Amino acid sequence: MMETLHEVVHERALLFSLEAKRAGLALAQMVVMGVAAALLVITAWFGLVSAIVVGLVQLGMPWFLAILLGVAANGVGAWVLLKRARTLVSYLTFPSTLRHLHRGRANADAPLSDEGSR
Repeated sequence: MMETLHEVVHERALLFSLEAKRAGLALAQMVVMGVAAALLVITAWFGLVSAIVVGLVQLGMPWFLAILLGVAANGVGAWVLLKRARTLVSYLTFPSTLRHLHRGRANADAPLSDEGSR
């Protein structure tokens, strides 16, 4: 009985540690992607948008429309990175550990069968 309890505790602790590692890596990736998105917005705004606006204005496009297109392009780039970072959020909730714990609790709450085992 104690050996089984030890195995269960060890198994759950191992699962928790593995998910903690995955959650930490996901969080680090989210931070990096958030910083990258911010850098893209800033550098693209000053560099790329300026060059595109100048080029489009020289081609005859009204300046306000050229600026609007540059802002939209930067918004799309930032949106793509932030959307990818958002997909990693689920790893921060330890889904496998919670599923395993809930399954264990459901088994503990289950009524005894006719043979006296769970």
